[in-house]
Amino acid sequence: SPLALPERLVVATDERVLALAARDGQVLWEHSVQGARVEGLAASDGVVAISLYARGSWSENPTLDALVLGLDAQGGEELWRLPLEDDQVGGRILCGYGRLLVLPARAARPVELRDLFTGKTIARVELAVHDKAMSAAFLGGGKLILPRFFAATSPEQNQIVAFDLEDLDQGRQAWNIDIGSGQPGGADLVAILTHERAIYAVLRGQSSVKERALGGIYEINPRIGAVSSAPLATLLPEDILLGMVKGARMALASPHVFVLSEGMSKESCRIRAIHLPYGQRWRAELTAPIDEYTGGMSPALSETTVAFARRARYSSARDVTEIKLLDRANGAPRGEMTLGEGLDRDSVPLVS
Repeated sequence: SPLALPERLVVATDERVLALAARDGQVLWEHSVQGARVEGLAASDGVVAISLYARGSWSENPTLDALVLGLDAQGGEELWRLPLEDDQVGGRILCGYGRLLVLPARAARPVELRDLFTGKTIARVELAVHDKAMSAAFLGGGKLILPRFFAATSPEQNQIVAFDLEDLDQGRQAWNIDIGSGQPGGADLVAILTHERAIYAVLRGQSSVKERALGGIYEINPRIGAVSSAPLATLLPEDILLGMVKGARMALASPHVFVLSEGMSKESCRIRAIHLPYGQRWRAELTAPIDEYTGGMSPALSETTVAFARRARYSSARDVTEIKLLDRANGAPRGEMTLGEGLDRDSVPLVS
């Protein structure tokens, strides 16, 4: 995915990494990675880190080069390069707080902490976490945060754990959060949402539990590992958070999320606008079945309007994609539009 930096985007192609001006798309700089493929991009503090693998099959030729490069975000000059060891191949890189973290593909291997500006090693340490938590790791509040998704059936693993970057060489947890400990039958962590420095956990109650346990969106204080005592918005097991990628961290462009729920009949549905961290802002009733809005596309926002894509089904013709426009402030209808022939909501992004 492209990296959004101040006034520019950093993108990777087959053999190049480019910085593009956010305003007009002009190429500001490019760095050739000919003969390699880009596996990961991360950036912080004016440095872009790139993990590269030489083209070819690693299983067939384990001597293929694997590197991480550090580039100056302003001009694209190479600052440092370091080879990846065998246990780091297939892992991830993270940048933040003046540090580069090289994560292993398996949690039983060491995490490598390096200085982001020089590439020099600070520490290598093994962390007592599950493989799946390592694959979802991110940085926040000066900590390495490792969420474990969809682990309600394993309460001892159903946690979010964090390690202080300053004390990472000690391998001691800074805090851990037990997910759904107060829920009947437990709850699953299905996604992490972040916006600027704020972090939110999306929990889903178990639909098999007779009590119909509620889930919700909870705010996390990354400094101390505290969770808000009440959800900013409640979620039934069948509710849909539009555009959410399950089992992942999503960095939100704006502090707004939209929840789709079943309506009073099969021919209607309900949309709730949630403004983080303040909670529900408005609710709107839509005269269309819920499954016509359940695409993976996030709603698009402008200063005054929010747009939702709907695939309308008509018996006399093929499906037609319509755009429903609502007032961003109160959810009042602002109009509709239909996409032209050959366009659909899965191929045309909504832009604000």
